[in-house]
Amino acid sequence: MSNPRQRALILAVQMLGGEAAASDTLDTSTGELSSWLGGRLDPPVSLLMRALDVILDDPALAARHAVLLAAQDKERSASAPIH
Repeated sequence: MSNPRQRALILAVQMLGGEAAASDTLDTSTGELSSWLGGRLDPPVSLLMRALDVILDDPALAARHAVLLAAQDKERSASAPIH
């Protein structure tokens, strides 16, 4: 499960069409973006604010992508092995 910052970044990246397009729009490298998306590091506040601007700019698109992300999370949880 991801934290709220990571989820917001994931949502913005999905809305922007993937990591390559998002790295341009969010003004960061794809390597840094990948680290933040993977949860290895927290994104800086300035980048998070740009991601939130993307989300707030089109709430209807954000809602559609959020539903898709939730379905993917549910699917991953259902297929995860039980320890």
